[in-house]
Amino acid sequence: MPPASNAPASQMERARFYSELLHHQEARGYKSGWAAHKFRDKFGSFPPWAWNDLQRIEPSPITARWIRSRNIAYAKVFGRGAGYETAR
Repeated sequence: MPPASNAPASQMERARFYSELLHHQEARGYKSGWAAHKFRDKFGSFPPWAWNDLQRIEPSPITARWIRSRNIAYAKVFGRGAGYETAR
């Protein structure tokens, strides 16, 4: 995916992003549907059902950072992570 810009993502960029999420989902053993929900978090709608058959692509550094940022946000909301006990 290109660097952050204000232009909406093209269909090809969205498909690639979803394919990278699917790769991460399978590599980490996440439940089926995790990738679709993360896609919805980013783009506001679920990916087309047919995209589940896309070839899995190793996440780009940009996608990996986005996933990491979402994991950190989740940990902060639900109080999981280093320093949680001392922050209370």
